[in-house]
Amino acid sequence: MDAEDEGRDGRPRGCVDRVGRASFLDHLLGAPATLEAFERGQYPEVGDFCGSEYQVLMAEPRPEEGCAVVSLARDGALVDGGVQRLVRVTKRFAVAAAVPRFDVRYEVSNRSPDPFDATFGVELNLNLDSDIGDGAFLEAGGEPVDLAAAAECADVRDLAWGDERRGVHVALQFSPPARLWHHPVQAPCDGLDGPTARYQGACLLLTWSMALWGQERRIIEVVVQIADGGG
Repeated sequence: MDAEDEGRDGRPRGCVDRVGRASFLDHLLGAPATLEAFERGQYPEVGDFCGSEYQVLMAEPRPEEGCAVVSLARDGALVDGGVQRLVRVTKRFAVAAAVPRFDVRYEVSNRSPDPFDATFGVELNLNLDSDIGDGAFLEAGGEPVDLAAAAECADVRDLAWGDERRGVHVALQFSPPARLWHHPVQAPCDGLDGPTARYQGACLLLTWSMALWGQERRIIEVVVQIADGGG
């Protein structure tokens, strides 16, 4: 985002986030949503899940499976064409004990008798520091993605992000394949020549078409593996 490109309120674009920067933020977006609108923070949320509290269904160690499991759920609403649909989103984190890996299983359920058509998105915000020089990288399906520019990739089955200088490597795999939106997170800062944009991290939005009939559900699985110290 260009810190000198002002919004309607006269402030630089991107200086105020709609929700706090975190990972595994859940979105239900309407048809007009685009990468540019998402980067500007002007995308249409048709559901009330992003930034909302989830109920903890279960949190327990499972030594026999070599992991700890946390299950969360939220019953919310989606407004489609002026009509409200009841939607339930559950997400289950299984964190491995012996290796730096965790699995995330999403289940999106239409709890109404009528269908809806939306886009489900999982937002990840990643950063090590404010340097995207040599060593920092992002790859989608084995192809490099410019960390300094917005990008959209279709049918992505895996991602890799990290910094070779620090020996940090994060690998993600998705089922089913996702559409990826990426844009750099930049904040306006005062410089010698006036306001300037400074890199703060990478924002990734993984999206899936979520056209569900009444009482239908869809399952999405994400695997995250982390290596550091050159491991």
